[in-house]
Amino acid sequence: MSTAAAPVRQLDDRTVSELRQAAERILAECGTSATTPRLLGKVAQTAAGFGDTLRHHCRPVDTADGLFVLRGLDVDDEAIGPTPAGWATAGGSGVHHDIQLLLLATVMGNPLAWEGQQDGRFVHNIVPSPGHESEQTGASSAVLLSPHTEDAFHPGRAHLLMLGCLRNHDDIATTAASIRRTRLADEDIALLTRPVVPILPDDAYAEAQGYTAEAPPPVPTLFAPRTA
Repeated sequence: MSTAAAPVRQLDDRTVSELRQAAERILAECGTSATTPRLLGKVAQTAAGFGDTLRHHCRPVDTADGLFVLRGLDVDDEAIGPTPAGWATAGGSGVHHDIQLLLLATVMGNPLAWEGQQDGRFVHNIVPSPGHESEQTGASSAVLLSPHTEDAFHPGRAHLLMLGCLRNHDDIATTAASIRRTRLADEDIALLTRPVVPILPDDAYAEAQGYTAEAPPPVPTLFAPRTA
């Protein structure tokens, strides 16, 4: 297995300013980054008017691993204030960056949210939270997250995942693995495409974990895309 840094797409100052000003206008009109129908409508309308430069940087993932880094967004470490104690208290000037990320996601595709996670927010705030240090969720801080597929339990999970970093004083890296680098024997493919065991929601979905009305269906680990 080989390892390499993801390709970088660098935004120019004009494009960064266009995105920042768009987010500021939406925040001024809506007063929040909470994903209300009004906010989502403004985001969709604004994203449709972005120029070709930003759209080119947000083009479909055509890299060898299906990964890339979008660089150039400006973050004022002092202006965003102290790191909140949990996602529910995240706010302040950080909501401006929430809207920027939602705008980028709308340029790339159709954002989705989960009703059972972070109150249905389309942009999740991932912060180290007291009492969750050793959990296998984004709220942990004392353990290394095990390799995983986001929301693997649901057939309608997202095709793309975006991560935006606001603060990383220790330069902690993000590791991603690409299925495009995997080569499997025919017998392994046959085994992994059998629906044998269920995939359950992780600890971030407390309400879903308590659901016992019916047994979760077994699902295959490996399956072909619908467009194959």
